[in-house]
Amino acid sequence: MIEITPEVYEKYVVYKDNTKFLDVQMYMVCYDRHFFYYKTICIDIEEIGYLVNLYDPCVAHRIVNGKQQTVTWHVDDLKSSHMEQK
Repeated sequence: MIEITPEVYEKYVVYKDNTKFLDVQMYMVCYDRHFFYYKTICIDIEEIGYLVNLYDPCVAHRIVNGKQQTVTWHVDDLKSSHMEQK
């Protein structure tokens, strides 16, 4: 775990309804690349029958041989799980 002293991030703190938030911006180059990958993976897995989860957009499901197969991903790592090993 990385600890940062409050003096470093205090200028980015905003309050909304008495709740403390960090107000930061992401570089668009990084965001655009990851968003493009996300959209590409969604299109690809939907073409082979998966449905992307509405509550967790990096999880998709489909039914194979009567059992649910799940695919999860983070950046460029994918994990598939199913009751049958094939």
